Amino acid sequence: VSSLIIFVDASLIPYGTTNFILTSTDVFGNIGTASTELLVSDKPYPKVEFVGPKVRTTRRFLRTFIEVSASSSSCGTALGNASTTSSSQLLYAWNQVVTDPLLVINLGTSASTSTLDISPYQLSAGKTYTFAVSVT
Repeated sequence: VSSLIIFVDASLIPYGTTNFILTSTDVFGNIGTASTELLVSDKPYPKVEFVGPKVRTTRRFLRTFIEVSASSSSCGTALGNASTTSSSQLLYAWNQVVTDPLLVINLGTSASTSTLDISPYQLSAGKTYTFAVSVT
């Protein structure tokens, strides 16, 4: 197993979505491919951080909160002034990464806020749940 890092000059990648596909052939003629998608935007991306630990343990009868802190700042304007977008101006979209259809829970109205609120008794004991948040 080996690894390879390929650098591509940013000026060669246009704004929008670019797909990169790497095809490799070993000494026996076996072919493998890997691909990734890169989204290049002229807008600044928000900086998102979890408040507290990323992995948590809770009890079924407790209300569980998962909170993120987010901010977005531009590199500057025509006048050279940087601006910052507060977390209240950003849009949040929580979702559950479902690995078992029997473990789907209702995210409720908190799915569009910076804090995901999971009501008591929605989680099953001994199970692992994964949640993701998108901030724009």
